[in-house]
Amino acid sequence: TIVGSGYLKNYCKQFINRNKLSNVTLRGFQNQKKLREIYKVSDLLVLPSKYETWGLVINEAMACGVPVIASKECGASIDLIKNGITGYTYESGNLNQLYSKFRKVILNTKNHNIMRSNALKKIKGFTYDKTIESVIKILKKKR
Repeated sequence: TIVGSGYLKNYCKQFINRNKLSNVTLRGFQNQKKLREIYKVSDLLVLPSKYETWGLVINEAMACGVPVIASKECGASIDLIKNGITGYTYESGNLNQLYSKFRKVILNTKNHNIMRSNALKKIKGFTYDKTIESVIKILKKKR
């Protein structure tokens, strides 16, 4: 399932048609309610962005117990993804690395289930209250 309506949507559609892929679905833009439903039936989130200031979909997926593979250019990957624990990071554009990480998650069922649990545990520390506490600490240091 591919979600989003970015500039690669038409390329993906053509690729799917050209290669006669019947197991790939393009969902386009989805609202928050639909995204939650998609995350809950997903085994993995792959965020291959060349640049994301944060990448909130990482938080959302992990809150649903979904491990994440994201490029290192996604800001959230630094704080949320621990390689082999909650998912993996890789160098943007390095498809061999992406493929290798993908196989590590999907082919190891026991480890995949542990990653699902770890993703939920990790994201629990990222709450509004914790964010507010962190901002207050930073502001007090600046005085």
